Amino acid sequence: MKKILLFFTIAMVGWLAPVSGQDSNTDNHALRVKIPEVALVDIEPSGANSIELSAVAPTEAGNPLTFTATNNDLWLNYSSIVPDVATKRRKITVQLDETVPGIDVKLAVGAYTGTGLGNKGTGVVGPTTLSTTAQDAVTGIGSSYTENGANKGHRLTYTFDVATGNYGDIFALNHDVVVTYTITAAQ
Repeated sequence: MKKILLFFTIAMVGWLAPVSGQDSNTDNHALRVKIPEVALVDIEPSGANSIELSAVAPTEAGNPLTFTATNNDLWLNYSSIVPDVATKRRKITVQLDETVPGIDVKLAVGAYTGTGLGNKGTGVVGPTTLSTTAQDAVTGIGSSYTENGANKGHRLTYTFDVATGNYGDIFALNHDVVVTYTITAAQ
């Protein structure tokens, strides 16, 4: 009987002994998820690279030019992934490459429209008189996207008028001005 008991004890010790350097019932490995920083801006619809605002000549002597033209055909789209700090935000600025003598070119940036996701920005309602100095057009942009295309993002509405007291600076000419939108680094 002792022989059987000894054999049984040896079998139990072998079963309970840890196995060194072998697999266990859990394991793990590292996984890196890489998210790139993104800052893209676009004017839609594609191919609409110019718009026109025209003053109307008076039909009666003694009357001024009429500035009733408005253009709201363009939409501002953007995609943004901000760096690792969740409180960082971007903005989109706008500026002219040159001013039009005697004329104020004005811009109103509408509220966001569409079904994009994330922390979309707020358009500067305006109208704001544009200049050769960068001004805010959309502020508070976090990680977000507006969707691509017309009727998505922020509607851009352009108007113009005589600059206060500068009617004498107006002259008959087609003024070709470039309007530049820039999405800034996260701040």
